[in-house]
Amino acid sequence: MRKSLADNSTSNLPSNTSTSNTTGSTSEPDTGPFGCKELANSNESALSGSGIALVAHSHEGFDPDYPARLFYQDTKGRLRQRKLVGERSWSDEMLPEVYAKMNTPLTAVANWPGIHLFYLDQDSQVQEWIIKNETTVHNGPLNTLNPPVGLASSRAMQACGFGYWTTRNGESTIMPGITLYFASNETTVDSWLYMNSTWQYRSSISNVNASAGVHCYHKGGSSETKLLFTSADDCLEVWTDNYNQSLPTKDCQVPTPASFTNHETYIGASDQFFYTQDDQNRILYRNVTLSDDQNCNETVSFAENPVPVSNTPAIPGTRLNQVRLANVSGQDWPLVAFQTERQGVDVFSFDNGYFTGGANVLKCEV
Repeated sequence: MRKSLADNSTSNLPSNTSTSNTTGSTSEPDTGPFGCKELANSNESALSGSGIALVAHSHEGFDPDYPARLFYQDTKGRLRQRKLVGERSWSDEMLPEVYAKMNTPLTAVANWPGIHLFYLDQDSQVQEWIIKNETTVHNGPLNTLNPPVGLASSRAMQACGFGYWTTRNGESTIMPGITLYFASNETTVDSWLYMNSTWQYRSSISNVNASAGVHCYHKGGSSETKLLFTSADDCLEVWTDNYNQSLPTKDCQVPTPASFTNHETYIGASDQFFYTQDDQNRILYRNVTLSDDQNCNETVSFAENPVPVSNTPAIPGTRLNQVRLANVSGQDWPLVAFQTERQGVDVFSFDNGYFTGGANVLKCEV
């Protein structure tokens, strides 16, 4: 049973699902390291099923006091952002008044020029915003083309940033590049590449379950991006997309047991964790490895019991996003965001083997 974005199944968990494994366990103090004290009388809310994009430091797009940003869609369809203030709160920061397609997927990537935010407009065309500093937002170069059309009901939209060497004015320099993946229909993911200040269509991958998640991971020091998604016939697939080659190649199909296929839906990943939503609507995680080309079939260990990020159920079909905060209070912090029934966006942080937090950061007391 593969759950769609609208599935609200409440059948029992598989018998091998537990609340601990080699990764750790789950705990829920009131706020966690990057939560906040919630305002009881706040009316701030997000659209149910909103796209969610988390992004961390860039050279120009961030004030040092704001180590992360969260993008989401409010109940009127407007795109909004929150900035992490220090470590204890998230402030509301205005964006230009743009109303996107309802339930648009969102993804963002930070590089030297700033933050690139991708979404679908009212005509379902993929749009790019570039946020260059605290006050400047402008349309990205993708918008000057005939923008591609995406699927609003999909979870499958992910951007990956990278740096590449090129020659300018006779000198070698590193320039920012982006690979963008998004669902163009229910079974196809398209790939677009931004290099040399130009966007170009790369390829289409078919037989994809677009209601599930997609994750990309750029291998540092190389021209390769790894892509992780589930196929329409319930296999987990790992692909390599090399910008020096014309087409991506499939590395392997990772076997998925019935205990996974019948009870969980893949909704996202990071360089550390593989996230699913179970048939009780909880968000679970396992370890993931995308850096080892020799053991592609061991990308995710489905023999490992998943762990709940929180025992509070998420909304059916929630979007999810994770980012890693680097060198905040002397350490790295994985943050994950998704929606529960509280009409907001809940943020959890991972430390000492488990996730903590769960504050609705749209209601933060600043």
